[in-house]
Amino acid sequence: MTSHVVDVPEDPSPAKLREPSHGAPGSSGGPARRIPVLPVVVAVLAGLVLLAIPETARAGYYQYSFITASALAIAGLGFYLVYQVGGVTFAQAGFMAIGAYTSGLLSRELGWNVFLTALVAIAVTVVLGAVIGVLITRARSEFHFILVTFAFSEVVRLSLTRWVYGADGIPGIPSPELFGYSFRDPTRYYWLAAVVLLLCAALVWRLMHSGLGRMLLSVREGELHLAPSFGIRPETYKVLAFAVASGLAGLAGAVQAHFTNFASPDQFGLQFSVLILTAAVIGGVGYIAGPIVGALVLISLERYLSAYPGTSIVAYGVVLVVVMLLLPEGLVGLVGRIAGLRRFLPGRPSRKVEQP
Repeated sequence: MTSHVVDVPEDPSPAKLREPSHGAPGSSGGPARRIPVLPVVVAVLAGLVLLAIPETARAGYYQYSFITASALAIAGLGFYLVYQVGGVTFAQAGFMAIGAYTSGLLSRELGWNVFLTALVAIAVTVVLGAVIGVLITRARSEFHFILVTFAFSEVVRLSLTRWVYGADGIPGIPSPELFGYSFRDPTRYYWLAAVVLLLCAALVWRLMHSGLGRMLLSVREGELHLAPSFGIRPETYKVLAFAVASGLAGLAGAVQAHFTNFASPDQFGLQFSVLILTAAVIGGVGYIAGPIVGALVLISLERYLSAYPGTSIVAYGVVLVVVMLLLPEGLVGLVGRIAGLRRFLPGRPSRKVEQP
């Protein structure tokens, strides 16, 4: 009988999966883990840039760009999660619209605190994402998965246009306020958006470096041969990743709506779906930092494209194709190869075994 070679983990048990792939300092599981200096330096420099932006002559423009990029990056982090289980989703724009409308309507019509309405938006999109995830994980192919997620975003946009305030959208969405401290000022909202983005990135990083994150990678890398043998149901983890990604998109929608004090269906159409995908690919869809870097690059590029109305989606498409052909790992991957940065993904030891 013909045999073939497959990769399997050294120990697929849950206990093993919960352990870090590198030995902890002082443990017998491996050498002490050294803290890479360059990423720390980059993080410090990024912090200094954030501190310097409010002091620049064009502070208002840079703050607006960063807040917009933050909302895009948070949605992009959700795209990254779905990608980790082998999927490509266009549903992030639809869930952003749901989050923006949920938080905006509750704060405007019922007078609820914005921080509470943002939590409600997250809860609504997580639950809805889980329900939609159960349905779309039954898609027969990757193409059908993409098609269904794209159709979902369009259904959401058209439904909001027809039944919720029409194409004009919702004006007068209030700015956040906490204990009498208002975030209406752009500088204050700038720091709020930075904190929210940092917390979301930290959440995704912690998730992917946990036992659950290793399970997600197992689904992507070997579900056909390995997952059923280890008692792993790939559909369950795909639904979980899709639900968390939906919640991140809902939060991103709330962040954007309460900054612009406005939300409309046209903000979350086809162009925005392409924008999220392009940001993730440009930055590096296999890296947690990828959507963040990509969002900052795209929002910066949008400044120049604004002089040529109607060309944005074409330009994004061209950039997407060029990056996929020349930089398949994105800008973060390029910097990683040049500077020796380590991937922001958990590794798995593997060995070769014969499988009949």
